[in-house]
Amino acid sequence: MSVLAQATHHSSPGKGSIVCHNYGSKTKFSRITAQYPLKFVPSKGHHEKIAVAHMLSNGTASGDHLDINVELQDNTNLLLLTRGSNKPSGCTSTAAPPPSPPLDATEANDADMETFNLKGSSQTIKATLTPTSTLVVLPSATHFRDASHFSHQSYYLQSEGRATSQLVLLDWRTAISRDDMWHSSQLDIFMDHVPIVRDNMLITDPLPGSKGPQCFATFIVIASPDATDSLQAGVTAIRALPNTNDPHLRWNMQPIPNGVLVRIAGASTDGVRDFVKSVCLKGHIESIIGHGLFDSILS
Repeated sequence: MSVLAQATHHSSPGKGSIVCHNYGSKTKFSRITAQYPLKFVPSKGHHEKIAVAHMLSNGTASGDHLDINVELQDNTNLLLLTRGSNKPSGCTSTAAPPPSPPLDATEANDADMETFNLKGSSQTIKATLTPTSTLVVLPSATHFRDASHFSHQSYYLQSEGRATSQLVLLDWRTAISRDDMWHSSQLDIFMDHVPIVRDNMLITDPLPGSKGPQCFATFIVIASPDATDSLQAGVTAIRALPNTNDPHLRWNMQPIPNGVLVRIAGASTDGVRDFVKSVCLKGHIESIIGHGLFDSILS
């Protein structure tokens, strides 16, 4: 029986769970639950083989903690989208301004809110995939206003013969504009419990008078060699991209097992969005999510 609910008496604030199963040729939610301030909104996909969920944080304030668990069973596909900002304009935080985090990019691997006793909001995502499942995570860019933020995402992929779990993942943030704010993001990806990606992003306030990038992104694609969709072709195409140091849009490509990791820094959110959608995604994921849905993502 499918469980579709936004809260249960067993839930704790900010906790959410998504479980997908295959029914014939369709992917359906067998469980989707969330507790305030988190909310999941299922929506109909353009392909029956993919399930679609919008994740709403309802304006994450300082002190809010989101804990999300995703589980994809055999032959399932999930598109996870997000809407909403870190904190809406006009809201004020009841907590004292958080200090800059006592860590740098080299120390961030094992950092978490509890270890450093940091004040701010946090989000943890843990996703487990089978060798025949595909997860696409395409959030809206997070804009920071009044709360510092820590994010830790862990993805556990599996292989069976030549078949492997497939993952399309975008993690992007706008620049910090206040000297008492920061954002720390950690991405861990495992294949058969072996780490294949550990990526960290730490954004703090810029130097006075500096005009650095205004948007930072990490884009990852991992495709199964036996995939019948065009995702593997996308990996090949992105791997062929030359690195660039253009002052308005810079990117750096790094091959990873069965995939590719691209780090992007741009002078505007629109520039980064257009690059990801037109260069990294277009022609590669429509067979998974459908052309109609592709037109609306990252809008």
